Amino acid sequence: MSDPRAGNTTGLGVLAGMVLAGFLHLAASLVVIVIGGAVTSDGWYVVFPFWLALGLLQWIYLYPATLLARWRGWPGVTRGIWIAGGVTIALNVMQWALVLMGPLQELFTGDSPARVEYSGNPSRVVSTDAGHIVVREGLGPTTGSRASDPETFVVTAETKFDFRGPAWREQTRPAGMDWLTAGRRLSIDYVVRRRQKQASLVLIWVEKKEP
Repeated sequence: MSDPRAGNTTGLGVLAGMVLAGFLHLAASLVVIVIGGAVTSDGWYVVFPFWLALGLLQWIYLYPATLLARWRGWPGVTRGIWIAGGVTIALNVMQWALVLMGPLQELFTGDSPARVEYSGNPSRVVSTDAGHIVVREGLGPTTGSRASDPETFVVTAETKFDFRGPAWREQTRPAGMDWLTAGRRLSIDYVVRRRQKQASLVLIWVEKKEP
């Protein structure tokens, strides 16, 4: 007589284990979102770190599932859960590789990756010269003990200038370096070249029409 549990060692049992692991991943993510929503204003901010560490954290629920499947005499399901866990680890490693690729390239070569541009934060101009803009991040004072540390951005022929703010359509004088007087509010999008921040887009804030 054949063992009625023999089918659990076949591909169908393995597939069932992998599908079960997928459902457990989904259920765990929903639990994290609900708990995160109760602790913070948005549970999605909590689930993203959970996904980044899923290769490790998944075993909190996958390992008990393998023990249960083994106790029930489902070796195929057990094998499928282990396979799904291995696939999750591989995907998690790839995810971390993508996350770290840019910073590592910047660390070793001094250049940010192609087509990667950092968005600037609201800042105020400290000083300028023909090839540099010095700013302090934030909209507080640019001098004194409360001022933030200055940052220097290199200006090249590729640097673009534009306006932002309530009166950005009203300006008749083209945006450029001559607008960047001390204290002027702006933000600078940039790339990293030769370990220096190179301005790619300078957005000048204007509240009213200026001559």
